[in-house]
Amino acid sequence: MTNSDANDPFLSEEKPPDFKGLGKEKYRIGTGCYGDVYKCLSSKKDKWFAIKACTKKGVENEKEKEKFDRENSTLQNLKHENVVKYIEYMDYSSTRYIVLELMDGC
Repeated sequence: MTNSDANDPFLSEEKPPDFKGLGKEKYRIGTGCYGDVYKCLSSKKDKWFAIKACTKKGVENEKEKEKFDRENSTLQNLKHENVVKYIEYMDYSSTRYIVLELMDGC
């Protein structure tokens, strides 16, 4: 954790599971209906990302899965200077991840 991060009240010492292709430095910054959101530093240590991690257990039924897929699709297609940029979607054995740019102030 950097000195500027030390005073950030949203950072948690709890570490999320490993994100493939991203650096090891990551912090939980939020929790929602489907899972948690993490602040994660890229492996090159040059950029921070927001990663929404949703356990497949959180979207077990078809209705919840459709809502999550619709959110992912909507984020993919939104392109506006006032909306965070969609980076990538990753689907692993037990968890789905939506990677977004991190807004300033997080």
